Amino acid sequence: MVLFEFVLSQASLLVSMSFFTLLERKMLGSVQIRKGPNKVLMMGLGQPFMDAIKLFTKGAFKYTTAWWHPWMVAPALSLVLYLVLFEFVLSQASFAQEVEYSIVAFLGMMGLGVYVLILSGWTSNSKYSVLGAMRAVAQAVSYELALSFIILVMAMVILSFVISDFMTGVYPLMYLYMFMFLSFLICSLAETNRTPYDLMEGESELVSGFNTEYYSGYFAVIFMAEYLAIMMFSVFMATLWCSADIFFGSVSMTFLQHLLMGGVVSMLFLLFRSSYPRVRYDLLLLFVWGALLPFVMLTSLLCMSYLYYG
Repeated sequence: MVLFEFVLSQASLLVSMSFFTLLERKMLGSVQIRKGPNKVLMMGLGQPFMDAIKLFTKGAFKYTTAWWHPWMVAPALSLVLYLVLFEFVLSQASFAQEVEYSIVAFLGMMGLGVYVLILSGWTSNSKYSVLGAMRAVAQAVSYELALSFIILVMAMVILSFVISDFMTGVYPLMYLYMFMFLSFLICSLAETNRTPYDLMEGESELVSGFNTEYYSGYFAVIFMAEYLAIMMFSVFMATLWCSADIFFGSVSMTFLQHLLMGGVVSMLFLLFRSSYPRVRYDLLLLFVWGALLPFVMLTSLLCMSYLYYG
């Protein structure tokens, strides 16, 4: 039964990810005063499956200069990584509840995404891909550091390293969560390569970025991993949002309400894409090292001072 639940949850995540792409295209169409996908089946509901068939049936060819086997494995590693991370975020997941320090495991596995970026760019043996991977790694490492600080601050507040404990009660310093939630949202935008921080894929500077040489099904898998990451961070932010007891007045939320709140947060990612332009790369790194990280570290110092001396 545990294996069946795991397989069912993974299949459900992949299907929901495909419809999330349809939601994005519909929202962008509404913002730009156009219809969006609306021809395939009813209201365009078949469009994600048609896109998947098109991408996975495209012709494939083998690069003679690429390090072939790691180059093929890198997109699949990225997809598997975010599928496993999703199980930690879902508090009712089977195997993730057995992990005693789930926050520490979550942070450790999230850091593995940097190695996938390096592997994708370096094994392509293309100067554009290598430059794109270097830029992507610098961005990912910078914002992962701030993201880890935010999660650890909240773990200090609730005095637990288990993710499901975030939804079990009201804790001190909850009004601080309002600012931490905004910081978490900014870091998640950069971590998932979304506008205005979509500099991992610099079409105007580096042709495409670390994924320049990927095509057909390989590109589709990278695409799927990116949208799974958006959904995963959205559900995790919904966990933090619900635990704050600020916005809803109660933390006794059901599993379905938790997922629905994750859907509301994920729509913020789509609204940001339709509202903001891409920022400059040096300003991106200057913001995290010069403003965001000092703010998060000062907040952690205030939390520790309150908990131990307040």
